[in-house]
Amino acid sequence: RRRALITTTPGEQHSFGNSIVQKFLRASGWCIHSCIAPKLEDVSAVVAADWFAVDGFSVSADIHLGSLEKAIKRVRAVSVNPTVGIMVGGACFAGRPELATDIGADGTALNGPAAVLLAKKLLVPSLARREHK
Repeated sequence: RRRALITTTPGEQHSFGNSIVQKFLRASGWCIHSCIAPKLEDVSAVVAADWFAVDGFSVSADIHLGSLEKAIKRVRAVSVNPTVGIMVGGACFAGRPELATDIGADGTALNGPAAVLLAKKLLVPSLARREHK
């Protein structure tokens, strides 16, 4: 049940932070599916086909925030999990964590350990919804 899709924002080439978050989540017992430098259609197809408790996006520059906001909206629209938790991370959120909710995410994590804590927090609503189906 601890399933997470961890990906970069469509159009983003940066993936170092993404790989660090994946390592921390795996070490905490999460099953990780990864997409690096995907197209929006790739991410949409994955979440429409498989259940994930959490979808995490990394972004390194403000110029990709529009793409990230569009990706979050699309994921929420097509996800098998209607209560999927969306977390974001990257340099643009340092000092501006409110930006995460402004673009439609549920929260942001600035490092691997913080990502694990946020993923656990977002897992609870996803599991509650899944078990009541």
